[in-house]
Amino acid sequence: MTVSGHHPFKKAQPIWVEFEEGLGQEDQGWLRVAQFQLSFPQCQSALLRIAGWTSIRAWLNGEFVLYGPARTALGHFRFEEIDISPFVAEKGNELTIEVVSYGIPTFSNIFQPPFVQAEVETEHGVVAFTGLESRSLMAKEDKSRRRHVQRYSYMRGWSEAYVLDGRSKEWKTSDLHSGGHLKIISAIGGELLPRRTPSSAFHRIKPVSGQTAGKFQVGKLPNKPRSDRTLDNIGKDVVSWQKSQFTVFPFENWQRLSFHPAEIAPSGEKHLTEGSTLGFEFERDITALVQFELDTQESGTLYLAADEIKDGPVVDPLRNACLDIIQFDFQPGHYQITTAEPIAFRYLDFVALQGSVQISNVQAIEIAHPDVKQSSFTETGDWQVLFDAAYETLRPNSFDFFTDCPGRERAGYACDSFFTSRAAYELFGNTLVEEAFLENYAMAPSFPAMPQGMIPMCYPSDILGGTYIPQWPLWLLVQVGEFQTRNPSSPVTAALREKFENLLAWFKPYVNEYGLLENLPGWNFIEWSGANDLVGGVHFPTNMLYARALEVYSNLYESESNAMAGGKDSPSQKLWKTIHEMSYDGQFYRDHALRVDGKLVPQPQCSEVCQSYVFFFELATPQSQPQLWKNYVSGDKVGKGLIAPNLFIGDVLRLDLLTRWNEKTVAKQVLEQIFLPMAKKTGTLWEMEQDWASCCHGFASYVAVIINRIFEP
Repeated sequence: MTVSGHHPFKKAQPIWVEFEEGLGQEDQGWLRVAQFQLSFPQCQSALLRIAGWTSIRAWLNGEFVLYGPARTALGHFRFEEIDISPFVAEKGNELTIEVVSYGIPTFSNIFQPPFVQAEVETEHGVVAFTGLESRSLMAKEDKSRRRHVQRYSYMRGWSEAYVLDGRSKEWKTSDLHSGGHLKIISAIGGELLPRRTPSSAFHRIKPVSGQTAGKFQVGKLPNKPRSDRTLDNIGKDVVSWQKSQFTVFPFENWQRLSFHPAEIAPSGEKHLTEGSTLGFEFERDITALVQFELDTQESGTLYLAADEIKDGPVVDPLRNACLDIIQFDFQPGHYQITTAEPIAFRYLDFVALQGSVQISNVQAIEIAHPDVKQSSFTETGDWQVLFDAAYETLRPNSFDFFTDCPGRERAGYACDSFFTSRAAYELFGNTLVEEAFLENYAMAPSFPAMPQGMIPMCYPSDILGGTYIPQWPLWLLVQVGEFQTRNPSSPVTAALREKFENLLAWFKPYVNEYGLLENLPGWNFIEWSGANDLVGGVHFPTNMLYARALEVYSNLYESESNAMAGGKDSPSQKLWKTIHEMSYDGQFYRDHALRVDGKLVPQPQCSEVCQSYVFFFELATPQSQPQLWKNYVSGDKVGKGLIAPNLFIGDVLRLDLLTRWNEKTVAKQVLEQIFLPMAKKTGTLWEMEQDWASCCHGFASYVAVIINRIFEP
């Protein structure tokens, strides 16, 4: 995609710092935190214009004003313009900008050199800016954050751990004038683009009343301690410090703790002594930074543990394959704390391992799409609870583009986005987030870890180990077909043409003598169920998706004379015919075929998700296959010999089909059985039917579309 570029900055230039070890922008090392301070005089109004990489937070006169940036393609950076007038002081103003460079590949961010470019414009013009000529700019390294730590998850960057001492008594709002400045250097920056999605309102959310208090003991590790692939795969597909280099290891130490049943704490109780816990609950699962104040007269260690569910005395911060524990090693003092990165949680537990502390002003700074619900759904009772849960699942997964989940991964996955985009169009009333999501793919100069022509399963990301799901870019192509209908004037569709052309060329060597895809490399994935054991050989659901993708590509990019999308001789129509003839056994469509003595032989196994693909892509309809449809609607999977689906994506496909063909009563039963318990437990919708994975998964917001269909006149 050709980008003309934007030049929003009037004075600011991209900068970075030279750390004490002599590391500059090109050799920044793992996990470096630079703080910049810009001073400017009294004013009536002020606009902050800012861009940078990797992770940015900003405070004006001690008030939090920004978490960002909005992520985008390699070599491109989105700038934001934020009205900071409500926070200006009567006299002088101090703007503190913290930039974290993670320095490693992740699913949630592209690895590229860090920088910041910022300026403040008031009624007097640009009064503060970054650049070598700026007289109001200073920089320091924030050494309170520990560097030698475990990754937060396989997909994201470093976990958080802090040393709180005299250097950080007013943590993140301290005056940088006190010395220890770093040398400011010019940085590379890149192509600047506007933020496409609405900025978060950064709502402050208070816990509900009635916190819990408990006790614990420290013992030995279990005989079989839990592990994690961020630890098991170091040096393989995980870029990380070695465990011997960790300066703290809360993942292991947490497993030494034995917790006693918690009780409701006395009203206002916020004091923790060694061996005690203090728990807070929020109204629902949220995605946020955690903010609180810590007072202590002692030295010690405090854990802040978080999770989306809580089924015991305290949360299980290791449940979702991520390290939701933040360690604070403190010296006497008063500390105002704001955590660095968004996590998904409903419950927080403070755990005092050593020393006594006073905790106060606990709140969350929400990181989510602003509350702009357009739907007029106004039912009461359980249906409103479920609809609101779908909406609150969509918001944190639409902060800067569509993500799979806002906690464990924060990655822009295709396939997930197919369903999330439908929900966003219905609930937000526009395609702003979808256009940002697709634009990121379109602007990517290349996908270095992918085979030639393959589009990554999520982006902007650095996929560890070069893993790819060949089905996901086909879903992306099908999504773009719908996006073109939702936003026909967007240039993004045309900008993606070459990438999709190269993608289809990648598939061609795997087309067999029947025109079917066979033995696709990569991580072949259909859904989280036993159906995924049947993806080898010729996988018929994948071929159904491929046939639809060919149709969409033809409709989008080929002339009418060449497309023949609806003609019986088009490649896609031939493929539909072959799939039907080979897969259908007279009762169900079989999932795959394997070679036996060189001959392609359909295998007997059948899954419900395969039947879902048949109806979703209308290889069959209730009119053309009435008995199959009757069996499908009945939902007796096991009795009919079908492999049962899971939430991603079988349950959602089923709901779509039931409401597409007016089986609303059955759809209601599915919602009540599978989705309503989730909504009541977390206020959000999940990745799986069970609660052992993400409890806020973006694609599940599609339930709001389903509910609107059910209740439409």
